[in-house]
Amino acid sequence: MTPVMEKTNVSRLEATLYFSRLQKRRYNELRCLCCGDQPDGKLGVVQRQNTRYVHDISNWTCLCDVCAKENSEHWRDMWEEYYANCM
Repeated sequence: MTPVMEKTNVSRLEATLYFSRLQKRRYNELRCLCCGDQPDGKLGVVQRQNTRYVHDISNWTCLCDVCAKENSEHWRDMWEEYYANCM
């Protein structure tokens, strides 16, 4: 079986298990990768981000609602800039 890091099509379950092993926590105790280390850190949710990396696990992240919104805005701006420069 191909390790999850090298797969080109990772499911939400595989991504959740990956972040669970990475953080050494149960899947329902995952912390936000942005603010989870803070004393008042929030629990995160595994979700796809708007990226197109070859290794699909890099297209997934574990963020709280606030950080997920900032992350989405960041990648939206990055893609807008990318496509503006392609023309």
